[in-house]
Amino acid sequence: MVEIEERITNKINENEDGLLMKFLGAENVERLKKEVTDAIIQQVIKDLHDSYDYIISPDDIVQNIVDDIMDSAKKNIIPKVEKLLYKKSIEKLGLKE
Repeated sequence: MVEIEERITNKINENEDGLLMKFLGAENVERLKKEVTDAIIQQVIKDLHDSYDYIISPDDIVQNIVDDIMDSAKKNIIPKVEKLLYKKSIEKLGLKE
């Protein structure tokens, strides 16, 4: 990011004696350089952030979390249900332990 700022600053500095300098004045040219540089940097940051959203889809993340929760629930619930069914089956068959 600093490299981009330096390149923009250098390019503007090359034309300081041009029409822009005469039209805006030195103080306004410096302010304009900073604003343009900041705008470019903010756009690059936004573009990087937006591209990250496409690389890792929020829907995929949510689906993975739901799948993990369901797998965990199955692992914890199935043994409990099996014990309960076993106990009820024993009672219905009259084979109390």
